[in-house]
Amino acid sequence: MDHRSLSNLLIRLTGVIILLSSILEMPRTVVSLSTTIDQGDSLESAIVMSALAVLLPSLIGLFLLWFPDTVTNRLLSRPESEAAVAVDYKKLQQLAFCALGLYFISSALYDALYWFAKVKMYYSVFAVELTYMKAPTLLPDDFAGIVSTALQFVIGIVLLLGGNGISTFVSKLRG
Repeated sequence: MDHRSLSNLLIRLTGVIILLSSILEMPRTVVSLSTTIDQGDSLESAIVMSALAVLLPSLIGLFLLWFPDTVTNRLLSRPESEAAVAVDYKKLQQLAFCALGLYFISSALYDALYWFAKVKMYYSVFAVELTYMKAPTLLPDDFAGIVSTALQFVIGIVLLLGGNGISTFVSKLRG
């Protein structure tokens, strides 16, 4: 198996992982969002918000699943000699870091939409009662989840944009 075929396989696997994880998280999101509101249309709005949260990662996953050659052609060129094969290994490693970064970004975008919807629904329930009391603060678990999502997004951006530098750093560490 050459580098190009291996790259296509890794990109397709990344697409499948992104697609499946976004779809599998939808029921949990619907249940979480629908239980936070006591209004009659809460289930419908929870389903719509969950579908919107699943849409972007699903599109990214489908793109990686059906068009892996597009990504591979941007990063890998055809080797002309044995020296080029060694360079292609570095490119392949860079591609792996970029694919992992794309996964983290997609997952963080999904989580960010979830947190946005949850906070929006949470404060809409208390909007009526705010004349009599102040808005409650975020729960520690919710704050930790929001911070974790932001950190995951930053790590994903670093992996996606800094794949070449990380690959070079890993190669230097190996010796």
